[in-house]
Amino acid sequence: QPEGVVVASEVDVTSGPGSQYVTEFTLHSGAEVNPVETRGSWVRLALPGGELEGWVPADAVEGVGG
Repeated sequence: QPEGVVVASEVDVTSGPGSQYVTEFTLHSGAEVNPVETRGSWVRLALPGGELEGWVPADAVEGVGG
């Protein structure tokens, strides 16, 4: 059961908690995600199914940390 949803129109998912990391893929508004870990203003997400995960700014996702 996904616990969060992307609220940004588009967000790059990076390999680490910061914009200096490599962009792995892009998510769009409404994408369902599972938060795994929070580090500062970044959240590590896993997509349902678990094959893909990465980091996004916490404000790009709702249902995570408030």
